[in-house]
Amino acid sequence: MEQFSDSSLGKTDIVTDTDKLGQVARFLDLDRSGSGVKSQLSQMPIFARLVINNSGGNLTAGTIVTADATYGPGRGAGAAAVAGTSVGCGVVDPWVSGNIANGSTFWMIEKGPCKFKFTTGTSITIGMVLALGAAGRAKQLDHTSLSDQLVFDRCGRVLEAVDTAIANDTLFRGYADFRS
Repeated sequence: MEQFSDSSLGKTDIVTDTDKLGQVARFLDLDRSGSGVKSQLSQMPIFARLVINNSGGNLTAGTIVTADATYGPGRGAGAAAVAGTSVGCGVVDPWVSGNIANGSTFWMIEKGPCKFKFTTGTSITIGMVLALGAAGRAKQLDHTSLSDQLVFDRCGRVLEAVDTAIANDTLFRGYADFRS
């Protein structure tokens, strides 16, 4: 595993050499808001894969994306996943501000604490199982839905509670688990 600085999370165009795509790095779970010294939020590591946006459009931070083997096994990142037709492979680095342009490299979170974009819905509770929703957003697992019961639609759990109904595209803290 190549060593990358924790400060590379939240940035795009990390490398220009496509031979580095697909590498996995381990990061600390830090409070990345604000500037200065970052405090550690938990002892859980974040595992991220260095990928390139080859979706043909912009990707939004915190959305779930599919993988693309164009650059070799496990390398590259495609367009935002759509429930029922694609398998989610990771979360677009939620600490990036703005969109990730086509052709830019970025970190795709595969396992560990991060922030997901959530579809409009009801309150969320700690421990709730997440599933792949429309347009790459996370949603609550629906135990009555056959497609939600498929293992590949599950993508993690909620780490923080939200008391009120949330607006579309709200980022919230969850535990991504795309590597199991």
